[in-house]
Amino acid sequence: APGGGAVPGAMLAANFFDDGKIHLENLRRLAAGTRQPMLVSEFWTGWFAGWGKPAEIKDPALVENRLQACLGAGAALINQYMFFGGTNFNGYAGRQVGSEKYFATTSYDYDAPLSEGVEVNPKTLRLGLWARRAACLEEFMLGAEVEKGEQPIVPSEVEFTVRVKGEGRFLFLHNPTAQEIKGKAQ
Repeated sequence: APGGGAVPGAMLAANFFDDGKIHLENLRRLAAGTRQPMLVSEFWTGWFAGWGKPAEIKDPALVENRLQACLGAGAALINQYMFFGGTNFNGYAGRQVGSEKYFATTSYDYDAPLSEGVEVNPKTLRLGLWARRAACLEEFMLGAEVEKGEQPIVPSEVEFTVRVKGEGRFLFLHNPTAQEIKGKAQ
């Protein structure tokens, strides 16, 4: 939840899939006065399946969309959880929080980008391309800050973040929906 908390002196991190901007703003508030990077310790590329329930599948385009929003909102380190799926062969994987009777399956696949059988899928390929693009920005992004000043003119449905470092500016446009958004050039 965006409320969060921390142990004094510990590295701070956030876990989420949706609302990355909110979670990272909260993390930035909690880390104020420190030099720690904005760490996403669990960016959920998928989710567990409850016993007898269908697997939760996250569309590769949506996962990429949310990762790009995290990068734009200031994340410096993003751990994709689970990137490599698997199975817990010794019993059950766990219980859902808040229930003594609701068990998760033994699969730890989580709709992972790389399956237990090391099978490449559309999510693997899409996130591989995203990672290469992010790597190209690495030198600029390390040390870049989220700018709060002058804002670009964009369609109202589009969310955006500007990251700055020295004289450089990088604009992240984010469409939080699956709908096409049309605008006109100024």
